[in-house]
Amino acid sequence: MGIQVKHVVVVASVFSVVGFGYVVGFGDIDVVRSPRAGALGRQAGVGQMVGNIRGSMVAGRGREAMRVGDELVFRYPQDARAHLNRGYAYRMMGLDTQEDGFEGWGMLRAIVGQRSMLSLSGNALGNALYLRGWALRGVGLIDESRADFLQLALMTEQGIGVAEGEALAGSGEIGRGSAYNLACYWALAGDYERAIGYWRVCVEGGYDLNTGGGWWRVDPDFEDLWEDERFWTIGTPTPTPTPQSAPQSAPQYEEGDGEGG
Repeated sequence: MGIQVKHVVVVASVFSVVGFGYVVGFGDIDVVRSPRAGALGRQAGVGQMVGNIRGSMVAGRGREAMRVGDELVFRYPQDARAHLNRGYAYRMMGLDTQEDGFEGWGMLRAIVGQRSMLSLSGNALGNALYLRGWALRGVGLIDESRADFLQLALMTEQGIGVAEGEALAGSGEIGRGSAYNLACYWALAGDYERAIGYWRVCVEGGYDLNTGGGWWRVDPDFEDLWEDERFWTIGTPTPTPTPQSAPQSAPQYEEGDGEGG
């Protein structure tokens, strides 16, 4: 499911989906939900452990993120969010296609498959499409994965009043949370031009690039955009100099500065 944005999806028990959930502690736009926090007494809940995984990824501590991911799925083996975020960590280290990582994507696919898509609608369907799309992507079924993310992107656009194929509105027309999500969905669907368009709308609409310590830099949903110079340029805007500081004291930014990419 950065701004937290996204989709770190809430799936309790086997697959009782309740709507889009966003990662704990990742910014002022997020809808913060931790449905199973405290489920193991003093032990950390799913939401807290997901936050630890993401924080480690942002800090470049991939091995630590993997360790927490392993512990998370051990504690919550039927929680789709656990397998999704563990997959993120393994993918960051380039290990998600090896045995342990690959099996994790297969487990996520099995959890999602326990419920028919035909029985779902609205947010529940959106959650399921996101989860299944990543599970399919993880096991290498790219075309099938893109089909799920295309459906999700079109559903999301319809939900905010953007007609299929319609040119993107300005930043004042689309909330930055929706724009971030749509940038992710379109990137995963393989439409990189539309993804870049929404990413621009998101940033120009006021998205705090320091959200979650700069989660956007390592967000796996954007991995297909990491080779696109425009993605980093949009994410590192040149500050407007003030009369006091221009030009010599204005901060300098390098394209692609930071983690992720």
